[in-house]
Amino acid sequence: ATQVATALDVTVGAVASGTTSVDAHLEYLRGLEAFGRYRVPEAKKAIAHFQRSQQLDPRYGAPYAAEARARAQVVQLTGGEIAPLRPELRRLAERAVELSPGLG
Repeated sequence: ATQVATALDVTVGAVASGTTSVDAHLEYLRGLEAFGRYRVPEAKKAIAHFQRSQQLDPRYGAPYAAEARARAQVVQLTGGEIAPLRPELRRLAERAVELSPGLG
């Protein structure tokens, strides 16, 4: 998409997605698709997609919030305890809001 935008002399903007990285946004969308299946293996795949999205654009807030939701979903689906995970969930949520205040 970036090559097409360059060829057309247009900018792929961050208005709708919060990132200018097409690849980061695609990873985020793949994560949302997996997360929506509400099964442990898919939730774990979603976490991997969200983390890849973060690596591709560390300033993109949405994948941090989504990773927190996916991690909580794994705990819920497996009947685990959420308490040990709370510090990590908080870190992810705070990072998401720091990068994208509209998420808060």
